[in-house]
Amino acid sequence: MILATVLDDYRKICRDMGITPLKELEKSLAISPDQIDLSSSLISSSHFEAILRLIQERSEIDKLDFSGIHLSTSQLIRLFSLLEECCIRKLVLRNMELDVKSGEALKKLSMECKDLIEIDLTNTILPEFIEYIIMERIKLNKIEYEKNIQCEQKAVGPEASNLWRWRLESWSEENSTKMTPTSKSLQDSYSLRNLLRKVIEQQTLFSDNEFPPELAIKDSNISWIRVNTLIQDKKKLDNCCVGGSPLSSSVINDTRNLSAALNIVQQIPYLRKYISLRQVPDVGFFAFRFFINDSPITVIIDDMIPFKNGTPAGIHHIEDNVDYWGSLVEKAFAKIHGGYDNIAGVGFDYALSVLTGGVCFEVDWNILKQHFNESEMFRFIRHLINAKKVISTLCIPRNEMVKNSLMEIGICPNMSYLVTAVEAIRDENPYLSYAVQLSYPSKTKYKDAICISQLNNDNFLVPPRFWMGLEYCLTYFERFCLLLWPYGDPLNNHKIVMEYSCDCYGGSDYTSTFAKNPSFLLSNPGSSRLEIMLVLRKKDEDKKNSENWIQMHIHKASDSENELVRRYDVCARNELLSTRKGYKGEIALVIRLRENERVQLTTSAFSKCNCVLRATCVEKFQLQPLPSHYAYTLKGKWSKDSVVKPSLSLTNNSKEKVKKLVVVLSQEPVNQRLVSIGIQVWLKNDLELEDKEPFLVTEFRTDVVVVFRIEIEMKPDDSIVIFPLRKRKVGDVNFSLSVYSRFSLDVNNG
Repeated sequence: MILATVLDDYRKICRDMGITPLKELEKSLAISPDQIDLSSSLISSSHFEAILRLIQERSEIDKLDFSGIHLSTSQLIRLFSLLEECCIRKLVLRNMELDVKSGEALKKLSMECKDLIEIDLTNTILPEFIEYIIMERIKLNKIEYEKNIQCEQKAVGPEASNLWRWRLESWSEENSTKMTPTSKSLQDSYSLRNLLRKVIEQQTLFSDNEFPPELAIKDSNISWIRVNTLIQDKKKLDNCCVGGSPLSSSVINDTRNLSAALNIVQQIPYLRKYISLRQVPDVGFFAFRFFINDSPITVIIDDMIPFKNGTPAGIHHIEDNVDYWGSLVEKAFAKIHGGYDNIAGVGFDYALSVLTGGVCFEVDWNILKQHFNESEMFRFIRHLINAKKVISTLCIPRNEMVKNSLMEIGICPNMSYLVTAVEAIRDENPYLSYAVQLSYPSKTKYKDAICISQLNNDNFLVPPRFWMGLEYCLTYFERFCLLLWPYGDPLNNHKIVMEYSCDCYGGSDYTSTFAKNPSFLLSNPGSSRLEIMLVLRKKDEDKKNSENWIQMHIHKASDSENELVRRYDVCARNELLSTRKGYKGEIALVIRLRENERVQLTTSAFSKCNCVLRATCVEKFQLQPLPSHYAYTLKGKWSKDSVVKPSLSLTNNSKEKVKKLVVVLSQEPVNQRLVSIGIQVWLKNDLELEDKEPFLVTEFRTDVVVVFRIEIEMKPDDSIVIFPLRKRKVGDVNFSLSVYSRFSLDVNNG
């Protein structure tokens, strides 16, 4: 949700009025958006009008400082009249000239605006009798304010001392095309072995009738040639689908990311081994293993590959003209997506996941630099390498100039490099330097900027590898890709996997019904830190709706350690972390849990969505669904001219005492702006008496969602009435009020 800031509104108002914003005010609003500081400024009548409009539109402004500003009497009267409908708490008028008329307007303001609790009238030349009345009224306002604030219920706030918590999120690419496999596994219809035996018995070249050339590519300029006819030497033919040399991208369409993913696969022996199920070049028969939603599928193709102008048109090896591994894997990849045209713009993460069965995570160094120093990042990379993780990186140039600069130093733009080692180096400098080793199936022109003479030369194996200073590496390659749990990974046999179906129907975290979404208790029962991978995936029937995003949220768990207790007082304000919104059917998160730590995991979606949650770890952990309680929701509208206040009346129809309630109030922004909102809770019997006060009054907050924990004692048949409130009447605002209870309640009215 995008909301307009006070500074945004100020600039827009100035733009609409054709005036230049005041620089000092811009700086002030950027730091303190709830304060307008114009002290000792020279403002024109146009700027004064802009300030009035800003005050009128933004309810969160609670302090005005006009010290030393010259305003006419009529301007002052207009200002004070406008403030009567606002929520200003502090007003500084030091060294301003106030006469009797403006003083009377200020006196009226002090009486009408109960929120005004502090005012500075130093050197205003205001008549003493008017100043006395104003200051006395302000004292009364302050006494009433302090009385109210003592009994006001505060909304839930941040619960983590550290606002940033370590996490890895799934790889995301803004410009990649969403892919949907269209072909099912051929293994579902008949056995791979039986098909191969049949082809060999017929002593003919295999032809894939399910993926003929006219279906694969609709381009008359493309010719199709069998690999079997391109290689006459029997020994070379047996090695026509090996991989291991540099890849060139397709001229048919944009498959740079697929080429980059294949470059990683061909450098990891077990990944390259398991992707190829069977290959019999003599008869043109090739079978590959891909993965859709973690499930392996078998894709069988013949050896006909596309050519254009005498060279392979698809992904192909540029340094070995008898190896067609890249072309054949690309054809199989195109087959399960219905053709070459359908894989244009494929994302790197999607391609690597389909090829390996793993999940791609993003290591964003720009974010990590804000929280870790260089030595900590070095240790982080070293830990991943020691754990035999697959780490790769891409250098994606922002423009043509950057692309040319990269090529000058031998870094291939848009191609992937494998991170194979890191080293700490102590040379003539008194401090350590750090180096990263990258590999790519081709020699590079890169000249290392640091001394590497102390590094072990035995590390330079095939494929060619080169060293680069960590600082330079993090500059050229802003993001690393961490591939977790690919098929064939040595750790794969020891992982613990838990999976649950979860139907997200409570809405996003800016609605009052957010807590109705599926929630789970995720805990580390051991004595060592765990890294747990969480994957939330849409079910097949919901993948077609690309506008419906999914998301995961992590909050602290309930304090009740001996039972499964679900927290309903959860919102964006008190979460430990949340993932980005995922529009492509899947999001993933790696989170670290300290020893004996427990967190509550909530899944959400923009609209109702059926999902599957999978958690994976190499050590013992717990993931338990949390039971649902009762929820009651009132949706309505605050109207400017409405006399009747909307309310929700609830009666305890159980035999138990209700001691705790969670009340959540949300609002829909109007033109990207919010109003201050809160609630009042009345005992129903007291509501009918004139001399009674509400049981509970909350603070007002200018948030999309406010959450309150209510301590109350509702005996059986007791009733309460909850009023959703806004502080200022500025047009119509839609709201949603939800009440969560452990025991059943009756709704008495709407």
